[in-house]
Amino acid sequence: MEHVKMRNAPTLLAVDEDLALRSALEAQLRKVGFRVHGAASLREAGPILAKHFVNLLLVHASVGGECAIRFVEGLRRSGQKIPTIFTLDRTDPASAHESGARLRALEVGDDVLAKPLPFRELVARIHAVLRRAERTNDWHVAENVTLRDADFTFCGATVSPRRMMIFFDNGRRDSFGGKELGLMSFFAARPGQMGTRA
Repeated sequence: MEHVKMRNAPTLLAVDEDLALRSALEAQLRKVGFRVHGAASLREAGPILAKHFVNLLLVHASVGGECAIRFVEGLRRSGQKIPTIFTLDRTDPASAHESGARLRALEVGDDVLAKPLPFRELVARIHAVLRRAERTNDWHVAENVTLRDADFTFCGATVSPRRMMIFFDNGRRDSFGGKELGLMSFFAARPGQMGTRA
């Protein structure tokens, strides 16, 4: 399986009340290079989202009786358009409840998978959702930068958020990840100032 380079590793938030399943999933996702936060409830997920930049939500559609679909709708209304993969319990596909929940999850989220999760397929779908998100103009690639932001100068080079590339005066160019873009934007906006590690 293709490993993600840790330098540009996306950060995921896995929300599921099944501790054993979530812990195993987190361990597997870290093993292939993702950064992962875990939460047992939507109440736990809120502070994590407030404190950390998250590239993708992997959330069970019903967590502890709470509707994760409504939770994600609320995030999007508040401007947090985080790519989301919903998971559903595998039930009778002919069930009206199951098909209705799946349809609603697809309308609100970016993908839907039934549990138990086929891990290789899950990783492939995570990459696919993140690739689609990168092509969306309002996707936040870092906590302080979106793909809509204009080019800016950093240490004499031109940084292009839209292309995720840096262009040097000697004609050399290089690509970078979301964390690098966030740092360059932060320091470019505060010349001569020091920042905390956070």
